Amino acid sequence: MSTKITILLFTFLFLVNTILSRDYYWDHVLTITKNEINNVIFKGIAKSDSLNIIAVMEKSDKGLFTHIIKSKDGGVSWSTVFDSSLSNLRPTNIAYPSKDLCIVTLEKNNYLRSTDDGNSWELKKIIAEDVVPGLIKIDMLNSHFGIMSSLYGLFFSNDGFETSVKIQTPLNATIRGVQLIDTNTIYLLLYYNWGRYGNGTSDVSFYKTSDRGITWEELSQIKYLKFFGHNMKFLDSRIGFIVGERQLQSGEPRQDIIYRTTDGGKSWRNELDTVLPWLAYGLQNISMLDRKHAIVTGQFGIVYWTHDGGKYWELDSNALILSHIPATLYPCIIGENTAIIVDFWTRIFRSSLKPISSIENDFRSNNLISPNPATDYITINIGPSEGWSVELYNMMGVLIQTTPSLRDTPPQDGNLRIEVSNLSPGVYFVKIGGRVERFVKM
Repeated sequence: MSTKITILLFTFLFLVNTILSRDYYWDHVLTITKNEINNVIFKGIAKSDSLNIIAVMEKSDKGLFTHIIKSKDGGVSWSTVFDSSLSNLRPTNIAYPSKDLCIVTLEKNNYLRSTDDGNSWELKKIIAEDVVPGLIKIDMLNSHFGIMSSLYGLFFSNDGFETSVKIQTPLNATIRGVQLIDTNTIYLLLYYNWGRYGNGTSDVSFYKTSDRGITWEELSQIKYLKFFGHNMKFLDSRIGFIVGERQLQSGEPRQDIIYRTTDGGKSWRNELDTVLPWLAYGLQNISMLDRKHAIVTGQFGIVYWTHDGGKYWELDSNALILSHIPATLYPCIIGENTAIIVDFWTRIFRSSLKPISSIENDFRSNNLISPNPATDYITINIGPSEGWSVELYNMMGVLIQTTPSLRDTPPQDGNLRIEVSNLSPGVYFVKIGGRVERFVKM
């Protein structure tokens, strides 16, 4: 065998093994009682370390309750630490910077505060006025310094929100992201629905203050037609992300968007810009572990991972999470390949990596697509056709091939053959009606 062929073979095997080795297994660890599945909604999840995690939900069973659960073993098992009506105040977010402090924000500028790792809770109010929805975001630098926000207001604390002060925002625009970078520096993401100059386009702007809001500096703007930033998260003063969506046409799936900065928000690079083959409406939440690893979630079961600091994002389309089309997912990453996700349907999932041999068996046992892995062609067992088209997407959700409607010319034996010899090695998705399956091209 020539040296060139050996190198090509080695590269090919390395590529396939890399693709296969990054396959996630999500263990369904908890569902809040099935008879309440339409009345319980998770509102957030946070960790103090890789073992201690707290999640909050809204439960409307004979009244509106705030229900808080805790895990001491990295999300494997959970127990209730709080369950009360709180005068029908809905929970909105959560922060858990250390075992000395956990805060759950509520409607009308109220919040719950625990200083003993969730064993007891105190109901407090940030200001006297009742504002709906009230507090919606919270970021804690540690157990002392933190920042909260409503849609238009900012509140700072240096004593774990035993007390707080209001901070003036630079402009009257919707707050989409806020983070306390150090004891004096705040990063702020603002959104103008019609643009600050009334030009009919959206305007996403990034601001910084180094003196707790006495003065603000606009560092950058993201001018992308119909772009909406849902959330912002920084790892440190330089590296950060904005996750969101871009609407194409009314009623159609929206583009998943991720922007990354490495210079503290002075400039932003579009690292992900794609439309997935199923009903999806943009990215909503992000959880970061370190400079390399993060997880991003969107509506209706969308999960992306990065393991290189955000330059490349892997789509993790898992049938378990996609089932019941959860409208919202809240992630909490606790290890390089381990994360906890709580969803709109009161379910909790915990991830891990499958061994390569297990993944290969999963592909081979797929009854819908064969052979799997494939080299020259795949045969899809579609069964009785309902007029569907069969669509083929790559790992990033880009449509690369489609068949005409099968209504007029359905396969006689229910099996559709598609040539894939021209495809590059990798993982691909096949969409048939509302079902999405995947296969490996060798």
